[in-house]
Amino acid sequence: MLLNKEQIIDRFKGIFINSTDKKFILNLQDYIVSHNIMSIVNYKTVTKSPNKFLELYQDEELIAIMFKFIEGIEHINPRILKIADCFNVAEINKYKYFVPEVFDVKKLHIFKNVYPKLNNNKQFSFLLSVEDIAMLSRYGVIRVDANFQRQSRLIRNEITNTIMRQIQCNPGRVETIANLLADNKYYFDEIRFNLMDEEDSVLSYNSEDNTLYWEGDCVIPDGNHRRLACEKAYFDHPELKEMFRNQKFSVSFTYLTTDELKRMIEQIWDIEPIRKQQKSAMKTNNSNKIIDSILRSNNADDILKNGIVNTGIEIRAYQGFIIKSILAEAIEDSYNIDDTVLAKNKQIELSEWITEFYNYIIELWVDDLSDLKTVRKNTWKSSAYLPFGLMLLSKEVRGKQNWKEITKSIIEKIDWDKSAAILKHDQVPKSQYSTKDKKVMLDFFKEVMKNGII
Repeated sequence: MLLNKEQIIDRFKGIFINSTDKKFILNLQDYIVSHNIMSIVNYKTVTKSPNKFLELYQDEELIAIMFKFIEGIEHINPRILKIADCFNVAEINKYKYFVPEVFDVKKLHIFKNVYPKLNNNKQFSFLLSVEDIAMLSRYGVIRVDANFQRQSRLIRNEITNTIMRQIQCNPGRVETIANLLADNKYYFDEIRFNLMDEEDSVLSYNSEDNTLYWEGDCVIPDGNHRRLACEKAYFDHPELKEMFRNQKFSVSFTYLTTDELKRMIEQIWDIEPIRKQQKSAMKTNNSNKIIDSILRSNNADDILKNGIVNTGIEIRAYQGFIIKSILAEAIEDSYNIDDTVLAKNKQIELSEWITEFYNYIIELWVDDLSDLKTVRKNTWKSSAYLPFGLMLLSKEVRGKQNWKEITKSIIEKIDWDKSAAILKHDQVPKSQYSTKDKKVMLDFFKEVMKNGII
């Protein structure tokens, strides 16, 4: 009597979960890899976490994977499992030449658009999409270690009578974040990964193409709930995959030993009280509402909407040219709007004007802003501090009938070549922006506008 689908899957998982025959596992690995069924990295994922691996496949593809593995198992030791135990003649003919599209886990060990924080190959920054994090989590490529988690507790193992640390996870919090991701309402922050600096770890950074390749034990000292939420949202909503590919978290990636990682975590936890006091600064304010209106506007140029990003990391990765928080402060400063209630019609008027103004700037610079890598290399038109100057200019020309001619005249008076940049250092702040650089930008534009007789 043939095994049914559920029995085949149970037998398959049991082979890896219960097997103590390391020689058989290695021989099966040689068969699977040599027959191009999957890579050695993918095979190790199967042996490490068969449940998670199998969850990635459905219907025909899942059965095909089973078939190919059982062929190998029968070839090595037919006493364990045979094709004839699981499939009839018609199914054998159907799946024998079926080539499953197996996801290459090795791709998850390569991060692109990576930038070092220091020159010691120990700290890096880059962006990962919700899809990337979901796949890293589902394949078991990244993991959580209770010893490095803020939300963990000591418990007694009743069987061994030993004390152990257990991770505390709030399912409700995971659900909330997953729903926000699916609704495209989540405000993205930073997740921390650490590749454990151990004997068998591999880390290679190519500074020419900003690519990071790694192998080893990668843990998440900060971001477990978000990691689980990414996985849940991505696999619960397959219809939203395209959106999840464009939702991105900043990642701080470190390569530290256990002791170094603990010291880093201690440093983060020590400053947490300060961070909590800063929550009052994160309230929805007038300038952020205006920017949100711009991002939702059908009149805003796509270059503008796609160019407004949350972090300097995205600017350095050529994924935008305006940092949202800096634009918000520039609007607040230039238009004297504080946290008092701004009438809805005034808010709409201002968002429409700033949209129209920035659309015109983009019209003047369309070739440059269509190629952010080149523009940042050759000019200072993507300076993170430029919104302070442009918003000051927009305030001065607002309401003037010939505002476009004035704006163009002012813009053309400025030498935008990189060598003439008024801020000689990197134009992208790595964390908090410099008030000194803000003042330099404002003073420069005031002088240009004065000479331009506005």
